[in-house]
Amino acid sequence: MAFLRKQTSEGSIAVLYSLIQKCIRRGLEEECLYYSEILFNEGTPNSLRKRLVYVTNEDIGHIKLSNEIMKCKNEDLFKYLIICCRLKKTHDPAWLSRLALHYSMNNLKTDDEELNEAMKLTKYIKNDDYKSIREYIGKEYSKLYSFSGKNNLVWASYILFNQRPELNQEYSLDIELPLKKRFNQIPYWVYDKHVSGGNKGYQFFFDNSLVVNENIYGDKGDKFANECKKVYLDDEKYLGNGKTKVLYQKWKENINIYEKIIPGFNNVIQTQLITSRGKPHTYYATSNTDNKKYILKGPMTIDMRKQVMKTEKIKRVLGLNHLNVVFINLFNQNWMKMDSLLDYDYNCKELKSSKLEENVYIYNGKNCNYNFDDINEGNFMELFKNYIFRLVVGANDHCCRNFITDGNKVYSIDDHCLDKDFEDLNNIKMKRDIKLKWDEYILKNKSEILELLNNWNSRFKNENMLKRINKLIEII
Repeated sequence: MAFLRKQTSEGSIAVLYSLIQKCIRRGLEEECLYYSEILFNEGTPNSLRKRLVYVTNEDIGHIKLSNEIMKCKNEDLFKYLIICCRLKKTHDPAWLSRLALHYSMNNLKTDDEELNEAMKLTKYIKNDDYKSIREYIGKEYSKLYSFSGKNNLVWASYILFNQRPELNQEYSLDIELPLKKRFNQIPYWVYDKHVSGGNKGYQFFFDNSLVVNENIYGDKGDKFANECKKVYLDDEKYLGNGKTKVLYQKWKENINIYEKIIPGFNNVIQTQLITSRGKPHTYYATSNTDNKKYILKGPMTIDMRKQVMKTEKIKRVLGLNHLNVVFINLFNQNWMKMDSLLDYDYNCKELKSSKLEENVYIYNGKNCNYNFDDINEGNFMELFKNYIFRLVVGANDHCCRNFITDGNKVYSIDDHCLDKDFEDLNNIKMKRDIKLKWDEYILKNKSEILELLNNWNSRFKNENMLKRINKLIEII
């Protein structure tokens, strides 16, 4: 690291490394030659050699060329530099390496031959079995592996080079070096997340620093790019760090990478698998600040936030039970936080998957959902007033999990103010015998229900809600 901070006449060694690699990607021969000579003369000849070896594996996938560069004379390095600029590019060795780690850490399966081979090598790394890696790539490339500091790109490049004939691009040292050219100002795309003080985040890197002169696969692009980009961005978003070496260390230490990480909270566990794409996730979580247990739901759109806050405001005005809902900023998104009635046990969980989610810990302990089987004369009104409230604000999905209880009080949740109308009172799915009781209790408590609705009628101002209150009065 100290070497990378060393200053030259054109900036630190780290900046030169980044600049040279980005110039090679873009095929900027003249500029690449200028800054490479700076690195060669003011860094070390070997530093340029190592950069070229790195590039040929990461961005070209030509392990034979990489091996040749490792062995070449110093005076030939600049010719190889120009060759690297002119060859077509693919970032697939890097995508493959990272994707193999992701699949291995998450116990995912694939039919892809290249990816399965890469997963073998990934597991060797977990076990510090570098001997098996050397045996896999053979004597010819074992020195290259050592020279590269046991870099994953060497074996990733090896796998692809042996599977894809198109990567064996032809080249010749019989070339003339172009004129050198200095940038008036070092381009912004040099300063990505790999440079101290550069633009953070993988999205900037993908959009600006990974631009190439010509992809070997044309407009179709790299085979693993789209899937791997999502992995990087998701890890960055949810784990707080998408660096491969960080994840390798977690894996080696058997740190459970399935655990959900939410800043400011611990013992985070998802309540259920999502049922459709785009729906927010819901978690039990314990605050690091006050050690209280909460329910977190998100990310939520601005419209969802407005719907929820409108509902919560009405609950407070009417004196209905509520759970102190507030919105907080997590991952630069809107997340809802509310009190948890349940003293959940973090250890009660199971690893589950669906078509929409892979390997997610889901809570499987006791819950506080209201059981419609428990409806009786004593608790009916407590439930019913929350139910008709949902109808008034135009909420949907009046299932039992959206009514929760602490044993005495009943709370309505997931009651977004959607302004939906209803046909009748038969919006709750119940067993036949329970439904008979339900109807019986409505008749028995008719006067109390009407008194409540007439009270609401005098307090509401929203025209649509007033219509629904009057509709309920007519039905009752």
